[in-house]
Amino acid sequence: MKMIKPQRKRKMNISLKNWIKIDVRRIVSMRFLVSLLEADNELYNNGIVDVSYVYEKMYVVRPQFFIPIITLLRNAALNSLKYKQELAQNERATIRYYTF
Repeated sequence: MKMIKPQRKRKMNISLKNWIKIDVRRIVSMRFLVSLLEADNELYNNGIVDVSYVYEKMYVVRPQFFIPIITLLRNAALNSLKYKQELAQNERATIRYYTF
């Protein structure tokens, strides 16, 4: 991942545009920009900001919200894995039932 060098009073949308130029060839399910830009902007200070209406699959967060996001994603992936395992087990049981 390439880092975007911060400048004085740099705007968040300029950083997002630059990041998309760098990352356009990658196929990803989500993008997170962890940024300290526009420190006085209440929109970005309140938590996770969905900017996917402008940039596909993109979210902006402050550094203090990054670890909670990783935790949420991890827990969701573990729950998904658990449900997939239960579904596979039920399918195997159904196949055994039909073979007799």
